[in-house]
Amino acid sequence: MSEIAKNYQSNWNRIINAVSMDKRIGNSGYYKPGLGISGGNIERDIQTLNKITIKNKINNKLPEFYIKSNNYSRNWVNKIILEQKIKHT
Repeated sequence: MSEIAKNYQSNWNRIINAVSMDKRIGNSGYYKPGLGISGGNIERDIQTLNKITIKNKINNKLPEFYIKSNNYSRNWVNKIILEQKIKHT
């Protein structure tokens, strides 16, 4: 969501403040962008689910979405560094 906010030139902190006003979520929500899924078990489970989905020709895009999103998040730091290098050359 932080990437979407950035694309619309929105302030992520203002969005967090607005969302936290919802009594169902409040201040206990997890709002900080991270660098992907952590923990080998869940990553392995998602990969396994994706393989089962493909093997059985199940129309389920969720595992693939998680994998792509996770890879994008992991490469986020490299992307920022490359953007800064390009700006400063």
